[in-house]
Amino acid sequence: MAIVPQIAINRITAVRNSMKEMDIDAMIVSHYPSMRYLVNFSGSNGVFVILPNALYFITDDRYTQQISTECFDFPDLSMFIDRDFVEVMKVNGFFTNVKKVGFQSNKMSVDEYNNYTKNFPDLEFVPVKNVVEKATWAKSEEELALMKMSATITSEVYMQVLPMIKPGVTEHELATEISYQMRKRGAVDEAFDIIVVSGVRSAWVHGRASQKIIEQGDVITFDFGCNYQGFNSDMTRTVVVGKATEEQKKVFSTIRKAYDESVQASKAGMKASEIDMIARTIITDAGYGDYFKHSLGHGLGIEVHESPGISFRNADDVLVENCVITIEPGIYLPEKFGMRLEDDIVITKSEPILLTSAPRDFFEL
Repeated sequence: MAIVPQIAINRITAVRNSMKEMDIDAMIVSHYPSMRYLVNFSGSNGVFVILPNALYFITDDRYTQQISTECFDFPDLSMFIDRDFVEVMKVNGFFTNVKKVGFQSNKMSVDEYNNYTKNFPDLEFVPVKNVVEKATWAKSEEELALMKMSATITSEVYMQVLPMIKPGVTEHELATEISYQMRKRGAVDEAFDIIVVSGVRSAWVHGRASQKIIEQGDVITFDFGCNYQGFNSDMTRTVVVGKATEEQKKVFSTIRKAYDESVQASKAGMKASEIDMIARTIITDAGYGDYFKHSLGHGLGIEVHESPGISFRNADDVLVENCVITIEPGIYLPEKFGMRLEDDIVITKSEPILLTSAPRDFFEL
């Protein structure tokens, strides 16, 4: 088994402290990204149970060899190989002297919940949101290094693809080349479906690459990232084929200002809502408030969209040192064009650290 890093100890301690505050005796972790952060399990079937003085992990026999080298060797961790997780919990008395059991209510399926309540009718199951997730916001040096590599691949691929952009090429051809170039550089997979949208389709916030042919005058928005050894990147760039119009220049200038000022303000101790409002105010003052259709950003790591959400609606969450977030202001004018600029940044006590490094210019190609 793997040596337990300090970051994993910190995360387990944080969850246990939250359990104590909430008067919860045990916590069921069924969300696979959460399990990887806590115990380093990268498989697709398992459950992790946290108690004040014990840790339990169950998976099936497909992962017997994997967990023997992969999982962290916590001194209070007991591991079980079985297909019936609930039966293991019963036979081994996981919940002896337990009254309240927390579960990730925004991650657990209804079927899973019903199975637990049916088999443990004397226990009170308490829905809990973001207790485990919040404990994983801060990333270790090793995790940040993997995210930096993921972001570097993404940045390099963008520069590789730029010379391909010309009238007659399809969005799909550009997306295919992006995918190939990322994997060629060591990416395991795309972080999400690659977005390449051009012309009026660039106003589609989450449009996907289609067979549309690139034309002279098209604005093109690229939004893509890669998964490198389990950790993701997420970057957006916007270009125009030919000369940009005055309106296009004004829109890009607005999102660039919103981007610059919100990135500069992003530091530990700032509320997520405050960061969003910096960018939102700039865009609104320029007359485009109704056309900024999404939050300013989101947490990033093993999942592409993690908490904290960088949104004006998120008045509770405060950024912590070494968490990674995206900053991605955008303006989308229906039946005209849309633009977005996005980078991945590491939060520090002072200046944020940029992971994505591709030029942020509005290229006229």
